[in-house]
Amino acid sequence: MASATEIANLALTKLGDEGEIIELTEDTRAARAVNSCFAAMRNAVLRDHPWNFATKRTQLAASTDVPAWGGYTAFPLPSDFLRLLEIEHDPEWQLEGQFILVRQAGPLNLRYTARIEDTGLFDALFVEALACRIAVQVATRITGNASAQDMAEGLYRAALAAAKRVDGQDNPPDELPDYSWFASRELDG
Repeated sequence: MASATEIANLALTKLGDEGEIIELTEDTRAARAVNSCFAAMRNAVLRDHPWNFATKRTQLAASTDVPAWGGYTAFPLPSDFLRLLEIEHDPEWQLEGQFILVRQAGPLNLRYTARIEDTGLFDALFVEALACRIAVQVATRITGNASAQDMAEGLYRAALAAAKRVDGQDNPPDELPDYSWFASRELDG
C-alpha cells in the first residue's frame, strides 16, 4: 500500500506540482506544507466515514471517576478513538471529554473508528480521498492560486463519495426493522 510520502506526492500531483518529496521531514516548501497537516487531515478523513479498515471493537471497563451528577457511569475512550459508531444494546450515551457516559454498569462494548497511523493499512480509495483532502489544505501554499483550493475541494468531494460508496458495499445491507404494522394499514385502505 501507499506510504505517507507517496500520499503526499499524490496530493501534490493533484495540484500540478511536478516536484517530488523524498521524505516528509525534508526541508522543502512542499514537504513542510504537507507534513504540517498530514496527521490532522488523516484524522479528519477517518472521521468522515465509518471506514471498514479503521473500525474496531473493544470492551471498556468503567472508570473510577464518577460524573458529578446525572447518574452516569464514565468509561474512558480508547487512546486511538476518533468516532463512536455503536454501543452494544444502544443505551442512552453522552461523549464528554475523554469519556463515554452511560446509565449502566460496565463493561461497555463498543465499535468505533480508530486512528490508523500505519498507511499500509489504508484502503486504496481512502488513500485517494486523503491525498485530495491534503491537496485542499496545501493548495494555496503550493500553487499561490486561491482557485486551486476550490478545484481540490471538488476532487476531494468526488473521491470521498466514491470511497464511501465502495466501502459501504463491502458489508451486507443493514436489516430494516419490521414495519408490517405500517403495511397492514395501507391494505386496510
